[in-house]
Amino acid sequence: MYVDNKEIARIFQIPVSTVDLLRRKGKLPYFMVGKHHRYDPKEVEKALLKRAQQGFLWLA
Repeated sequence: MYVDNKEIARIFQIPVSTVDLLRRKGKLPYFMVGKHHRYDPKEVEKALLKRAQQGFLWLA
């Protein structure tokens, strides 16, 4: 199941603006469907856990 920015923000309880910032900086995996960004929650979770292990929280 793939979700949009608002849903990924809700799942991980982070602001949509943080999702957008992390995506723009290449820190979150995503793909495009037309002009819309879509995320695989499992892949996003892996990316966020990796960032946490490196000492980062949600911030870009």
